[in-house]
Amino acid sequence: MPKYKESLGNCSCGQEAKHIYKGDRICKKCKQWRENARKAEWKLNNREAWLKSNKESRKKYSINHPERDESYRWAKKLELMNKYGGRCVFCAEEELVLLTLDHINGGGNIERQGIKELSINYYCKLLREEKRSDLRCLCITCNWKAMVYGGDQTIWPEKEKRIQRLLKEREERLRKD
Repeated sequence: MPKYKESLGNCSCGQEAKHIYKGDRICKKCKQWRENARKAEWKLNNREAWLKSNKESRKKYSINHPERDESYRWAKKLELMNKYGGRCVFCAEEELVLLTLDHINGGGNIERQGIKELSINYYCKLLREEKRSDLRCLCITCNWKAMVYGGDQTIWPEKEKRIQRLLKEREERLRKD
């Protein structure tokens, strides 16, 4: 039996909201969780205390359920990599541990700075969006080569030869000294 007898109002779908737990409410029809005004006002007025308690409860949950966090991250990464082809576009590597997302024109670091500190938040953001043409799936090796040699895979062999030549020249100079 709810503690409060007054109506909690209607949801955006038009149905009456139902009281569930400590002042929170959920719509019977759309199952959307709704906060009551008192709790929302407390959170607004006591933001630091709310953030601290929320952070502590998330940390406690992570400690008590580490397998859920890890499996969730891997599942989201798998889903995201499959959305972008599921294999490296250059060498066809399919091992999930080695796959990364590459920003074709650069700028990935700047984009990620707008997201909270966890990579899973970025993965979830990309999963909600339509497939973007400025992202591609690369293995970590090809991603590194694309950063060092440039995005055009056809010039990689000559750049690798140039680096090998420079290293040989350096080695020969060091032997002479």
